[in-house]
Amino acid sequence: MPPFNKFQVKRGKKGAGSDPTALLGKLCGLICCEVPKVPIKNEIGPSETIFWLMFFYFFIGTLYYIGVEGWSTVDSVYFLVVTMTTVGYGDVKPSPANRPVTIFFVIWAIIVSMTGLNALAGYLLDLRDSMVARTQAAMVKAAASGQGREVDSKGDPRPRGKSLFDGGQGDSARRRRG
Repeated sequence: MPPFNKFQVKRGKKGAGSDPTALLGKLCGLICCEVPKVPIKNEIGPSETIFWLMFFYFFIGTLYYIGVEGWSTVDSVYFLVVTMTTVGYGDVKPSPANRPVTIFFVIWAIIVSMTGLNALAGYLLDLRDSMVARTQAAMVKAAASGQGREVDSKGDPRPRGKSLFDGGQGDSARRRRG
């Protein structure tokens, strides 16, 4: 069935020809038809992006400091970890000529670290929201089924209409007193 059949097209009077809005309705039906969403496979999530950014940070940084500074692999990775955590012990230092590249690695490390913390915080907030939603749904279900009734000091369900403040007499005692 063509997509424009879901629109009701008005026709003009007999002999007057077709209504100009009919053509517009047909065009809108063709242009504005609903396109089903197809799930995109192989979508890269934030955790995978952060992983690859960190991988390239350590891979490129280690190769750079091994090749340019002549450091060992352990010293290069150690320097990159100290740089990423912004500790900066100062026991391993790049030469003054390589400080601009080191500044680039520092900025890259801070961006990756903050992006990772942001993704972690987002995950934890989503987890909290889903837990709150499940708890609220359980409370609504319990209230609808009558399980959410008030209980007395012994934990026994109290009949509806009775309160702790009227000595358990209920509405009739309040009416007699009032």
